[in-house]
Amino acid sequence: MRQLLSYEKLKSVFYALILIGLALLVFGCYRFISTSQAVTANFAYRYHQQNVAVQDIDEATARVLMSADLDLRDLERQRNEAVIWVGAGVALTALGWLINDLFRSRYKKALAAAP
Repeated sequence: MRQLLSYEKLKSVFYALILIGLALLVFGCYRFISTSQAVTANFAYRYHQQNVAVQDIDEATARVLMSADLDLRDLERQRNEAVIWVGAGVALTALGWLINDLFRSRYKKALAAAP
């Protein structure tokens, strides 16, 4: 059992966890930034920022605003999911780092006690 869980054999697994976590972190940051830019470019978002009464617009503008508002809701959902990807990346990186550090310290203690 001790050979099965040796640090040298599991080191690549820990590094893989850290790299996957960093990849998720970068992906989530990219997705968050790109969707945030799309949100600020959305017609409904810009219209809501102007604080104009909705009753004063014509039917064609209302249809465009309704469509843009549906797109805005989808963009905000994507941005919220990007935050989840960032959190998962941070958690996976921290978990890989913590387990790697734990096994490495035990491995060094075992090497120091072995001679």
